[in-house]
Amino acid sequence: MTPEEQARQEIDRRLEQMVAEGTKFLTTSYSMSSSDVLGLFVENRDSSAHSFDIDALDIHVQVPAGATIALAVKPAKAGPIEFTCAIPGHREAGMVGTIDVR
Repeated sequence: MTPEEQARQEIDRRLEQMVAEGTKFLTTSYSMSSSDVLGLFVENRDSSAHSFDIDALDIHVQVPAGATIALAVKPAKAGPIEFTCAIPGHREAGMVGTIDVR
């Protein structure tokens, strides 16, 4: 395996897909090392907009209806990080999850 292929394989292990559907994220728990960058593809399967927000990292991204957005998460330290949808009523309906940073 070439160094480029090995590097790509390591990057692939840090990619995750998140799906927003209804007023929930289909997966609500992710984990990562504090030395990693987590690549997230957030897919909105609905006909209305959602958002992906991590207040602790000042990440606030709109996810239009039917769209998929890509973003990178790089925490500064270990510990749980909460993500939510900031559309009014969605968080209260359970559209929230956690990234466990080790």
